[in-house]
Amino acid sequence: MLVSIGRGCPVRYQIDRYVGDKAAGPTNLFDFVLSDLASVVKILTTTDFDSLFNASTMIVADPPSILPNDHSEVTNTVLSRFISLHDVEKPVRETSVAELIETFRRRRDRFVELIRTANKEPIYFVHWTDEAAVDDYRRLMLEFRDAVTLHNPECNFRVFCLLDTEATVADPPDFVRQLRIPYRSPADPNDWQKNYYDWDEIWTRLM
Repeated sequence: MLVSIGRGCPVRYQIDRYVGDKAAGPTNLFDFVLSDLASVVKILTTTDFDSLFNASTMIVADPPSILPNDHSEVTNTVLSRFISLHDVEKPVRETSVAELIETFRRRRDRFVELIRTANKEPIYFVHWTDEAAVDDYRRLMLEFRDAVTLHNPECNFRVFCLLDTEATVADPPDFVRQLRIPYRSPADPNDWQKNYYDWDEIWTRLM
């Protein structure tokens, strides 16, 4: 099973294209948000979900500053990077944020359940990153491993790290496979989700 852990929507979009919507399963928490690995770890290890996601930590921007469309941007103010662009429709209603929080709770619980049941068939977590602090990336990956094993010490998983940077992760943990993203030239003008990344080549190399 392929599961996105960020950093943005194209990862899940391309998983759906590769295996099909049905095989990819229901939406998980990190599929269609902008996030960083530190936020993924914090969400998976918290014992108090409501301290991270509540009416005071979820700020709605209208119009959105990143992607103008018919949805509002919602930013979490206590996580280092966690932004929803696709979940809250305009016009924003009084109950929109509360409903979004419950949606995120369900998606987080679904994500954790995947971890808890992955003893035989492996989970391949896919993370797309351009994080400049590659030195910290190894530490964050180890923290992600600890977050996974917190929920299931026997979890069968690997991480595919897609590097959108010239740097590489020095001495990557043995559960991490890193791949510098191959670019297509020219870009695919008919699919903004692909833009300059050759996802067909990515799956060929990884799988």
